[in-house]
Amino acid sequence: MYIHIKRSKYIKMCGNIAKHNPLHLDWVISDLQKLLKRASHVIEAHDANLALEQFFCWFFNDMFKSHTNHIAQFLNDIRWYMFNYLQVEYESSLYLTCRFEREYAYRIPNSISDPLATWMYWALMNRVRGNPSWITLR
Repeated sequence: MYIHIKRSKYIKMCGNIAKHNPLHLDWVISDLQKLLKRASHVIEAHDANLALEQFFCWFFNDMFKSHTNHIAQFLNDIRWYMFNYLQVEYESSLYLTCRFEREYAYRIPNSISDPLATWMYWALMNRVRGNPSWITLR
């Protein structure tokens, strides 16, 4: 029996199975029943509920692991895109002050007026000074 399912669909289903207890998975159970019905295997909701763990284990252990290199490449690309995007902002906002030899400051955009937002902008620009390894995707 073959099950045809979009990657986004099984990722969403597995994410919800991992996040919620079985009492909050009615729509996942319904989706699993529909997938199996399309594959000519009709099951009751009770059996679909029992099959959730197998479904999750199979997709998580077999399918996700086969995609890990691809996902890692996507995350690395996102990290570099963020770095390159912020590098332009950093270069346009940085200037050297005249008071000391190596003292610098940033031209804060006019749209930032809150003191906390100003501090966060400074902190972000200071982190952009290095390489993109500071960007953690948690």
